[in-house]
Amino acid sequence: MEPSRKRFRLQLNYPPVVALLLAMTGGGYIQSAVADDSTCTFRPVSGSNTITANIILTPGGIGSNVGDSNTIAPGGSSEIACRRETTLVFEVGATTGLIPTGRAGVFRLNGVEGLEVRILAYRALGGGQRPQPYAMSDPYIIPEGLAAASRGPSFIGIEVIRTGTDIPRRIALDISYNVLLIAPGSRRVWGNYTQSIRSTIVNDVMTMSCTPGNPVTVPMGNAVAAVVANRTAPVRDYSIDISCSGGNGANSPVRLYFAGDLNANGVLSLSNAGQAGVARNVGIELRSAGRLLPRNRENALPLAWTGRSGDRDFYRFNGQARYVPLNLPVAPGRANATLTYVLDYL
Repeated sequence: MEPSRKRFRLQLNYPPVVALLLAMTGGGYIQSAVADDSTCTFRPVSGSNTITANIILTPGGIGSNVGDSNTIAPGGSSEIACRRETTLVFEVGATTGLIPTGRAGVFRLNGVEGLEVRILAYRALGGGQRPQPYAMSDPYIIPEGLAAASRGPSFIGIEVIRTGTDIPRRIALDISYNVLLIAPGSRRVWGNYTQSIRSTIVNDVMTMSCTPGNPVTVPMGNAVAAVVANRTAPVRDYSIDISCSGGNGANSPVRLYFAGDLNANGVLSLSNAGQAGVARNVGIELRSAGRLLPRNRENALPLAWTGRSGDRDFYRFNGQARYVPLNLPVAPGRANATLTYVLDYL
């Protein structure tokens, strides 16, 4: 199960900074077969069908496949035979209810954020193997030899790709698309498959989108070096408020852990430590209800649910901070620090 995670910064004395990540992917292929289909024999296949079964989403990160729907290729899967190895490709023809993204075979859904669909064809491999998926424009190789007949696609369908965090719980799906198996050179159509999906996308696992409230600054105040050295510096309380949409109140797990220059004893190093004017041998100890702050997702702390307003749930993390000695002697100076916290939720 892959949860959503967002990084933010907890600034001790200064406002937080939000860190954003951008992922880029690309792909292609090297083609060895010829695109000329003049030596091939095949009875063109065409047909249509409709899928009505609901698509149940599974947990997954941004960019991953979180659901699929496919069925036997309408019109059947006939044999293609070529005297030499030949490349055919899949293309999408007419569609309804889908918005092009500019990427082959990938579409947005009308009025739906957080999801895209990728149209695929599948080739049965036999021997108990999973069917091999083909995206639009992928090469579909027909081997050489009339005796080595190769079947056309066995299944046609879609993958549901997660692109964001605000995913509705129920999405009525009414789309159709036309998939063509063609020879790139002659543009001869070897397969013409029309499929409709009239069902519901069911999302019970990726419903939440969470954001922090006001920027968090912890006023540590002034502390006497001797008091810090004696480990009696005052404790400063702070809280982090989080609001989430699409959740299920107190039953929705929202957790938090920390990243950055935090040692195994839960002590945060000062910003610009070692530079002139910065306090020496001083750190900031961070706890919550007596526990050291976790530094990894496995030990993330659950947030307390504080209520609901409209379609948003509210959660809170309570923590404590104080100056502690890292070594002796403690030398006075500036004593600010910044800590990144990571929200973890489904």
